[in-house]
Amino acid sequence: MSDETKDKPVSTEQSNQSEPYEWEKCTVRVSVTFFPDDGNEGGRQVVLGCNTHNDPPLIEMVREAELGTLPPIVVSLLERLKERLPQQAEIAEAKRQAEIAAAEKARLQQQKTDEKIKAAQRKYQAKNNDKPQATQPAAEEIIRTDTVISVGDSLPTEISIVTELVNGEQQSLFG
Repeated sequence: MSDETKDKPVSTEQSNQSEPYEWEKCTVRVSVTFFPDDGNEGGRQVVLGCNTHNDPPLIEMVREAELGTLPPIVVSLLERLKERLPQQAEIAEAKRQAEIAAAEKARLQQQKTDEKIKAAQRKYQAKNNDKPQATQPAAEEIIRTDTVISVGDSLPTEISIVTELVNGEQQSLFG
């Protein structure tokens, strides 16, 4: 494969599951992860991992010096990657700048929209402030006309209906 090959997701999940658990008949994945240089005299910290199917990997952590000599194809790939880093940094920076510009554009668009909404609200209020507002009556007064007529210690013999003044007319609260 070449540098021009686009990273395409490889769906090996189904094929791996149908493969037998036999060394020659199953897919084996090996990964080597180099961490940034931490100043250790043994070199960078490296994590090696390998697995088959979708099983958890076997993992070893070593220092770069412990790896020994890597196969020439791996060395070649690492050199090509190292040469490509400045170009990838430029691409990443351009993408970051584009994201910042897009976020700023979206922020400005939202600000314009908010300003339009506020202007419309002010226009609506100005238009409607000139119109006479429908007056709502003040809170209605409740008039209680409880009348109790009692005879000695006995219970009240008459309680009149509780009424409320509504639009100038007395209305019963109980129907």
